[in-house]
Amino acid sequence: MASPSDLPPGVSQELFSILPKNTFFYDGAGQAGNWSDPHNWWAGAAPDASSLVVVPLSATLNGSFIANTVMMLGTETVTVNGVLSTTNTNLCESFMVCNGAVANFTATSVLNDAGAIIVGNEDVGVLTAVGTASQYSSLTTLNAKIGRLDGGIGTVTIDGAHWTNSLNLFVGLQGNGTLNVLDGGQVKAGADMRVGQYAGSVGVVTLSSGATLSVVNSLNLGAGPNSPVGSGSATVHVDSGALLSVGSVVNVFANENLFMAGGTLALGSSALDLRVMPGGELSGYGLVNSGGGSIIDAGTITAAGGNLTLQSNVIAGAGVMQVETGATLTITASQLGEESISFLGSGATLSLAEGVVDNATITGFGAGDRIVMPDVDQIAWNGSLGVLVLKDEGQVVDRLHFAGMTGANPFALSQAGGGALITISSGH
Repeated sequence: MASPSDLPPGVSQELFSILPKNTFFYDGAGQAGNWSDPHNWWAGAAPDASSLVVVPLSATLNGSFIANTVMMLGTETVTVNGVLSTTNTNLCESFMVCNGAVANFTATSVLNDAGAIIVGNEDVGVLTAVGTASQYSSLTTLNAKIGRLDGGIGTVTIDGAHWTNSLNLFVGLQGNGTLNVLDGGQVKAGADMRVGQYAGSVGVVTLSSGATLSVVNSLNLGAGPNSPVGSGSATVHVDSGALLSVGSVVNVFANENLFMAGGTLALGSSALDLRVMPGGELSGYGLVNSGGGSIIDAGTITAAGGNLTLQSNVIAGAGVMQVETGATLTITASQLGEESISFLGSGATLSLAEGVVDNATITGFGAGDRIVMPDVDQIAWNGSLGVLVLKDEGQVVDRLHFAGMTGANPFALSQAGGGALITISSGH
């Protein structure tokens, strides 16, 4: 271990006393260059693949550097222009950005991390990786934890860069974690992704235009093993032009929100289901395709701000579907279970596929609202049962159940854009 007469800047006596003997501290001497150059950066022998390196001061890496573990502990800003590699396969440590440190990876940089990357461990940590369409930083890690333990506040921004994480990716793991994927950035979680796991955790994931987040197995919002459902807080935003791809199952637990803002959520062809659990919500506008599975709605699905298109069967789970003012809820698959579909304001539209098997109950349908369905040329109203029968060439194609509507027929049928429009007739 380096033995300066005074403690290295940003390193406490407590930390200094527990670090192993092969710990090296960057001391700020010399010119920016290759960290492994002992005449430039270190007093004494250079660190090697077995060394633990602590960087408590601002620094720049232009060359190639390898260590067992790298810890950025302090309020410094470390810029990586070169190649930084670690050899420690421990899933609790390998590359750490904590205690107010900022790690910036430029478009020419590479991170090869053999174990866990931890950003914000019981304190604040920030990591940013950037790139363009032709040149981008490349991060390769085994396991990732953003915002870990009480007081941990971690922020990772992948701005045009590429990040491949082989195992689990945690955003808000008993702490406060934020993952931003921007401007063509690509992130891959090779196993599961968990957002806002355990009580008190907060996880926020935002995908902007052109961004891609690929999860090989499951995506869980708000719960984890041995954790009460809904005990953490999780929000995932999928903005216009962004893609969230999941290979297995998506679970939106209680008090969590998967918010679509024009992007695409796509599950693989062999995937399981998109499950909106009691108290959870899928909301916004964009495209949702559950691949080989279904959408199981035991919570709330809300179309807001545009057209929320569900390209999957919706299986009833005591859930609620809502359409806000001016929004459209489009269901292109053949099955709509025993949902409650609520029109929350004027100008809301429900678009159903031809031949849908529909057992939903509709509430709040009023003047200015529309139901759209192809191949309907006749409607018949049963005012005692509150059922509107839809027919095509004399054959019944669907029955719509309206709660709280009885008596004389209030509906009008018209044709526009190749489909039938069902509205409230004038005077009702």
